[in-house]
Amino acid sequence: MTQVNELLTFLREAVTPFHAVQAMSHRLADAGFEAVESFDPATMVPGSGYADKHDDQHSPHLGGGPVIKINRNQRYATDSEGAARLRLLAERAGVDVQAFVMRADLACGSTIGPITATETGIPTTDLGVPTLAMHSIRELACVKDIPQLKALLQAFYRRLA
Repeated sequence: MTQVNELLTFLREAVTPFHAVQAMSHRLADAGFEAVESFDPATMVPGSGYADKHDDQHSPHLGGGPVIKINRNQRYATDSEGAARLRLLAERAGVDVQAFVMRADLACGSTIGPITATETGIPTTDLGVPTLAMHSIRELACVKDIPQLKALLQAFYRRLA
């Protein structure tokens, strides 16, 4: 019954998203968690706990700009021509881009990119922001990568207009 009462108390406190975050922050602090005011994204290395799963020379860093996803086994839609075009566009737009190259000897997930490219015939490149622990309950990205991705996409659409 205590958990039900705690839940009801929380729901009364959380009248808006702001209040929900504030209430949860207090509850986490009371439980001994510490707030992270800032961190250096360069120290957050994707896959650091799984060093044998990624290519050491092609591991993106949080805060390092958008990532072009590459897989030799065609699990991502990026091909060499698409990557080259995107890199040139990024250079002209003044945006830093990174490459994530999945090891060819390991299986990996896929994206909708290869299916879309095959069905439509439209040249496709898999692009996004670097993340830690994708699809986990603690997926993490760096806010500094969002404006870079936005600038790159704006440059792409300006080029088409």
